[in-house]
Amino acid sequence: MIRSIRYITLLVLLQFVTGISVLYAQSITSASGIVRDSVSGEPLSYVSVMFENSTIGAMTDDDGAFSLQNDKGLTRLVVSSLGYDNKVVNLKAGQKNNALNVLLRPTSFEIAEVVVKPKREKYSRKDNPAVELIKKVIEHKNDNRIEAKDEYQSEVYEKLSMSLDDFNPNLEKNKFLKKFKFIKNYLDTSEFNGKPILTISVRETISDQYYRKHPKAEKTITKAKRQQGIDKTLDDGGAITANLEEIFKGVNIFDNNINILLNRFVSPLSSTLAVSYYKYYIMDTVDVAGDKCVDLAFVPVNSQSYGFTGRLYITLDGNYAVKKFLLNTPANINLNWVDKLRIEQEFKRMPDSTWVLANENTYVNFYIVKGAQQLRNFDKYQFDVQNADSIFGLLGPIHELPDATAQTDTFWIHNRHVPLKEKESALDDLLAQLRKVPAFNVIIKTAEILITGYIPTTADKDKSKFDFGPMNTTFSANHLEGFRMRVGGMTTANLNPHWFGSGYLAYGVNDRKLKYNAKLTYSVNKKKYHEGESPVNNISAIQEYDVYTPGQDFLFTSKDNMFVAWKVGEPVTMMQYIRKTMLQYQKEWLNGLTLTTWARNENNEAAGTLRYDRYDADGTLTNLKSFTNTELGTQLRFAPGERAYNGREGKNSLFNLSKDAPVFKLSHQMGL
Repeated sequence: MIRSIRYITLLVLLQFVTGISVLYAQSITSASGIVRDSVSGEPLSYVSVMFENSTIGAMTDDDGAFSLQNDKGLTRLVVSSLGYDNKVVNLKAGQKNNALNVLLRPTSFEIAEVVVKPKREKYSRKDNPAVELIKKVIEHKNDNRIEAKDEYQSEVYEKLSMSLDDFNPNLEKNKFLKKFKFIKNYLDTSEFNGKPILTISVRETISDQYYRKHPKAEKTITKAKRQQGIDKTLDDGGAITANLEEIFKGVNIFDNNINILLNRFVSPLSSTLAVSYYKYYIMDTVDVAGDKCVDLAFVPVNSQSYGFTGRLYITLDGNYAVKKFLLNTPANINLNWVDKLRIEQEFKRMPDSTWVLANENTYVNFYIVKGAQQLRNFDKYQFDVQNADSIFGLLGPIHELPDATAQTDTFWIHNRHVPLKEKESALDDLLAQLRKVPAFNVIIKTAEILITGYIPTTADKDKSKFDFGPMNTTFSANHLEGFRMRVGGMTTANLNPHWFGSGYLAYGVNDRKLKYNAKLTYSVNKKKYHEGESPVNNISAIQEYDVYTPGQDFLFTSKDNMFVAWKVGEPVTMMQYIRKTMLQYQKEWLNGLTLTTWARNENNEAAGTLRYDRYDADGTLTNLKSFTNTELGTQLRFAPGERAYNGREGKNSLFNLSKDAPVFKLSHQMGL
């Protein structure tokens, strides 16, 4: 939860910029109520409620309740569920249609010569045609997935749009928000829930993906990359982008587990858990893009478990292939910061009858004002990879071409698979308008300092040669020093792309001693902004004199971080002054291997209530004011599959959300 503090802070600040109210120019038709069995009167859970001829809909919760709205003029609700006749509910346009009591009439229907009659009885897997169907799908899934091929390649277009969801600004009555009245020209409508949204960020990439079955290898080469929006200046070294890529991983329905939003969900096609984890219902036979399919609904047995509700559309040609699927998170699931999640994928059949993924849409609504939509479109499939040896011989799973971020507007117009929406294309105009309001610039600059921790010395961050920071270490306190003040910073690649200097000066009011840290780094690799960008190949010399508590120099965060410096309870009184001279070499490879070697000379002087006692041969203890040790050390670190993270604090940063890769360390030290 702590990991999300910076991003939540950003969301709150962005929401403060634009405000929240209850006025919106378009006419919204909303509907809410409960769906019941017309015979028993009992609420019906997991019933589909959709606006007719649209993708706007929901499923009822455990109490049969639903709520949805649209501003597209849709006024007819279609309510459907297994074992009941469909019902159409007419709504009053532009009004709130609340407290609807929808009664579904039980019916009976015939499927494959088996008559299924709805009864209020316990779900049974035995002799259940839906369960038999899903078993067949699971049995054939390895034949129907593209990974059955020996190798393949495809071009992938990805777009991640971030927005302020359910955005209803009162721009006329609020004195402060009047300055932002131009925002109403940039409002759009969510494809997910029909609510008004303000798009604030768009990230696009075009990549080639490669797969080889034996030996197994997957490579992604990014050919073009683009970012627009309010958070562009806040993306310190691409740290936010790296975390978003980790959160919105691609979904593979054929895997046993589905990783998304930093959580693992059981797949409805899991070879080990699907039948016991989910309930399956045959809903209908439908035509999906020219293929006759069975509409198979599913819900988790436990509505609070990490599973999905949704639909699978299974082909009726005897191959049991998945033509399309829809995944939703259950209403009762406890998913950090996430209100709703929906994933849609559609597959297409190639001329050789191989089923391949055509497109994917992911919609997320967060509890704190923000929504996200990720689109992936797949094209140019080939089953004979060109230059396979050189491609699969690359170290690491992800590679970015040097000119990926330099592609022109003309390139994007001709190469993106799906055109940008009108409001997405207008992001630069929106940002230019916002920049004309002084209050917006102040808030964005504050957010930038909170997220990156540094203050550039020029108005244009891309031209800054020295940054002050980290700002969260400016003030702190401890038992020995009392109130502590610190000022520091670091040079950037704008001064020199290979040589970097960083450090700080600190002073304690009580001990009246000046502490310092100075670090000089030579990077073999040319850097874009700071020395910690991946892959690291750095030689560093460090000179430091500062106060520590025993073991504090091994913390994952700065000891002067104001959020961890203040202690609750008894104060820490055992402290020491450390004077350190260190030479270090660190090299990273793209396969996840890191080598670190160092030589260190360190003098430790006891302070506060800490004592150094030497146990002599005659059994007596001799007090030492200080001692000095010299150490030589080396460490191998291997994290296969770890994503690159270019935040200034490095991959071990608390805010690096890529924590799924295993980490193996082997180290050896010797010294005097």
